[in-house]
Amino acid sequence: MRYRFGDFTLDTCSGSLAGPEGEVSLRRQTFKLLEVLLSKAPELIDRDTLLDLAWGRTALSANVLPQAISELRQALGDSAQAPRYIETLHRRGYRIICPVETIEAASDSLESPEPAPVAVPSTGNSQRLASAGLIACLVVMAVVLALWWQQGAKHRWLDQVAIPEIQQLMNEDLARAWQRAWQVRERVVDNRELDQLWLNLTLPVPMDSVPQGATVMARGYGDIDADWTVLRPDTAG
Repeated sequence: MRYRFGDFTLDTCSGSLAGPEGEVSLRRQTFKLLEVLLSKAPELIDRDTLLDLAWGRTALSANVLPQAISELRQALGDSAQAPRYIETLHRRGYRIICPVETIEAASDSLESPEPAPVAVPSTGNSQRLASAGLIACLVVMAVVLALWWQQGAKHRWLDQVAIPEIQQLMNEDLARAWQRAWQVRERVVDNRELDQLWLNLTLPVPMDSVPQGATVMARGYGDIDADWTVLRPDTAG
């Protein structure tokens, strides 16, 4: 199912939100909240119903809802004072106020264009051209495979080892999952799946220190034997 609203398209199958400047990253629960709002649009949904539909029994407190709404507005370039997408009605709930178009998966299929006619070379040259083309293809494939093998080791490690390890830890120990994700992001940058896991494990928290320049370290609340992780100012980004 896809929803088109304003300048954005939400695809529930791929778990992606696309806007005028490309794909927009959202935390898993924030994505679910937007999906619920769009599926009920333009209906007004109260706080308790939203918490139940988007979080179920996993919400730690009701405060996660305004935080997620704020994240959505920032991602959509929206404003609480002059909303274009999400309207807040004080003590009543939230709703989508722009037109929402539902796009079924079946309507996404397009007919394949008819292939253009191809000129056939003369019989005398056809075999030589075919042989030369085959050799060229084999050479290109060999070069591509060599480059893939040399340069793709890190990505294979990420897909086959690191990401499955983080996903497993998310079901066992969120603190260890966060620490492992932080370590992996030190080695690999600009990976969509890893960035989405990081968004699912974190929540932006502003910090000020007096005097400025304090070193901030973190570890699991109950894991007193774990090593401290030193955070940079942009760690949550």
